[in-house]
Amino acid sequence: MNNIEKLALAGLLHDIGKFYLRTKPEENISNYNKEDFKYDHALYSYIAIKKFFREYLEKNLNLNPEEIANIASKHHNPSNELEKIMQIADWFSSAERERIREDEINFLHTVFERVSFTGESDTGGKDFGYYRLEPLALDERIFPKTYEGIYEGNFIRFIGKNKAEIEEELGNYKDLWNEFINELKKLSRFKGKQAFIFIYYLLQKYLWCVPASTYDIEKKSRHYPDISLFDHSRILSAIACAIYDYAKQTGLDISKLDFNALEKQDFLLLIEADINGIQKFIYNLGKTQGIKNFSISKALRGRSFLVSMIPEIISRHILNELGYTITNAIYTSGGKFQLLVANTENNNKKLEEIKEKLQEYFYKEFFAELGITIAYKEFSGEYLTGKDHKNYADVIDELQILLDKKKKQRFDKQIGKDENESKKEFICPSCKKLPVEKEDAICYLCEKSNEIGNKLPKIKYIVFGKNITNQNNITSITLGNFGTVYLVEEENIDKFKDAEEILLLNDTTFEKNNGFKFLGNTVPFIDEDNEEFFKIIAENKDNETFKKGDETLKANVVPFSWLAELSEGDKKLGIFRADVDNLGLIFSDGLRKKGKNDSERYTISRVATLSRMLDLFFSGYINKLVQDFTKESLPIKKKVGNKEIELKNINSLIYIVYSGGDDLFLIAPYNIILDFALRLREEFYKYTGKNLDFGLSGGIYISSPTTPIHMTAKFSENLENIAKKTMFKQNGNIILKDNIAILDKPFRWRDYQGRKTLEILIQNEYSNDNSILYNIGISNPEENKEVVFYEYIIKLANKIIEYYEKDKISRSFLFKLLRFHQSYIGKEEKIKAMIYPKIYYQIARNIKDNDVREFFENTLIKEGFKENGKILITTKNVLKNLDVIIPLVLMKTRGGN
Repeated sequence: MNNIEKLALAGLLHDIGKFYLRTKPEENISNYNKEDFKYDHALYSYIAIKKFFREYLEKNLNLNPEEIANIASKHHNPSNELEKIMQIADWFSSAERERIREDEINFLHTVFERVSFTGESDTGGKDFGYYRLEPLALDERIFPKTYEGIYEGNFIRFIGKNKAEIEEELGNYKDLWNEFINELKKLSRFKGKQAFIFIYYLLQKYLWCVPASTYDIEKKSRHYPDISLFDHSRILSAIACAIYDYAKQTGLDISKLDFNALEKQDFLLLIEADINGIQKFIYNLGKTQGIKNFSISKALRGRSFLVSMIPEIISRHILNELGYTITNAIYTSGGKFQLLVANTENNNKKLEEIKEKLQEYFYKEFFAELGITIAYKEFSGEYLTGKDHKNYADVIDELQILLDKKKKQRFDKQIGKDENESKKEFICPSCKKLPVEKEDAICYLCEKSNEIGNKLPKIKYIVFGKNITNQNNITSITLGNFGTVYLVEEENIDKFKDAEEILLLNDTTFEKNNGFKFLGNTVPFIDEDNEEFFKIIAENKDNETFKKGDETLKANVVPFSWLAELSEGDKKLGIFRADVDNLGLIFSDGLRKKGKNDSERYTISRVATLSRMLDLFFSGYINKLVQDFTKESLPIKKKVGNKEIELKNINSLIYIVYSGGDDLFLIAPYNIILDFALRLREEFYKYTGKNLDFGLSGGIYISSPTTPIHMTAKFSENLENIAKKTMFKQNGNIILKDNIAILDKPFRWRDYQGRKTLEILIQNEYSNDNSILYNIGISNPEENKEVVFYEYIIKLANKIIEYYEKDKISRSFLFKLLRFHQSYIGKEEKIKAMIYPKIYYQIARNIKDNDVREFFENTLIKEGFKENGKILITTKNVLKNLDVIIPLVLMKTRGGN
């Protein structure tokens, strides 16, 4: 290993002693000179590395354990060049620590609770979220456990719980350490870079929930523990590698490196890349005639996966070209990546060369349908330490401006060239963009997307690495010289035993893999448990995809037309698009200091943590949520002729087209997606520590399965925009976003207690200025639009369905209510008085059951929709929203099964 790789590894392990020390180990430290390390945790880092990592460092990484232990642990008292670099990197990375708020509970706070647009309140109550001490996995352990409390001065006082009770509930450091050491033994399976990558992912699995900084007895100081030891260590590692690279390339004497001098020098370079045209590229698919084995559902899935792999491949290529390891990747998700390297002439030159080659490649291979924009910004150490009013947020802001400018210059050198001016007379019948050789063929991108989509249900691993040979029969995604990722099934993984990076999908266990990757990739597929069910569906629809006697459909993605058959009533699909509200503002302002009693929380580690944790939900946990919801929704009964069939087992009823970063696109039977959307919002609320500043706005478009996917994508996007642009006013308070739009109408999700700090800020400081509303995407706010909750709309529709299914109301009655809305309310939502006697007459004439008649009279004329004595929707708002409620009832009850 070279020195950068040694620094990267030592950086990851530099504070492992903090973890070990919290287990209260029985170590005899009398033989060590504490002055060599200065602090106990540094000494215990040395001890832990020598005791638990020695064998693997020698045999698997061919390293001197003493050297690595010294580089890692002597960052408080260095004696050589690499130890000196580690010390300076630690000073820079430790500047992230909280300086005002204090907490003596030695467990990790969720970073989500720290986001606020008004500053953290000194007197108001809030929910404080802590993570339990458990290895990372895609289940409820990634949710913070919240406790109600208030700030008293700078300290937290909890309501109803004391310190001892909370700590007991959050777990035991010794148990977590023992699991960690037991799994460390698996390092013996890997060599060289494989072993280094294993250590990186192993630390992510166990240190994600361990705080980097807690109450320090020696320093007599407290810190607010909201940065994990994993994120602190990987950022320190990245800075250390950048310092070394900067010193070597610029000729600085490392032994004379000065922290104060580096603070003033622009020695760091932050790189950000954004894949452009993702939405258009993914959804630009259409039905084809006569193309064997081509399926839109497969191709759609394949394109989404292909796009998700592009930043993974390119970020690894750039790091490799510049001589860095995985630790210098700040984040890679949501079609973006961010890297931290040294600001040197050579690095800048190489980046320019890579950018130019990427532009040429994307223009030629993707016909400019996809593009990549890369920008980078140099900055000094002061932006990490916060001196002279400098802040890391300023670096991010300037980088975004550069990135936006670069986006407008995409393909500026390629436009006008004739590489993509095809002389072929045929165009792909699916994407209608790329040329093909003959009329009855699809382009190579559509063909590749279909191949990937067909393969994905079967794969268990994705593999990165160079010089992998004899894998011609393995599906792969290749970006020319920039790299390749292989899609590998369980039975083929032994062929890749020498690959550098073998990642298990959506599972953090280590077996033949040395890492893991979270991808929102769940789709409904056919297996031996449901094959007979779908055979009957196929035969009944006379679908050419399957005819009796053909090969099994096992491990095929369920076509959209069949998925629609699983809907209740109308055989339609629900297309759900959503993303996190005001995310740009959250990253640029949500962690900034707001007042003298507030702290500066905007640091590189917190931003990296925020990005990683958001992606963990949308790329990882979304899969479990979909699968759990599917189990709750089964069985599904369906009538085919005179026969009733039952779907008892399927991995998912929801097709994740795309989910990652902070947004998602899902397709499912429409009634499933109506309920799932509400569950998703509730889970996200809990995941973000009940911080209402993390809103989620989306749109659900209900569609025929034959509607082209690019159109459903556009229609659902329009609904999402309606949800985001709607501002409600209630009791004099403005209410922003966090809405769901359906059938062209926006609703609040549900009745959460409390208000967003962004709403309070606007209410207090910008009451007569709409410019801030415009900046967050809200124009022409409706001053008097009343809040109606989506949860209650669904409840009311389901209540009416109960009466319909019991034959206590008729279909003609429902249609009359819908016509009354059209005639006496309309799109302007101004209720004409004539509607009341009309409705009263229809109730009296059509409903015989006294209880049901009383329900409709109360709901539509008197009080509104009530539950347990509480009015959930007023009469006025029930009437105004009959154009949503009644269509939902009619759809769910049409035609039976």
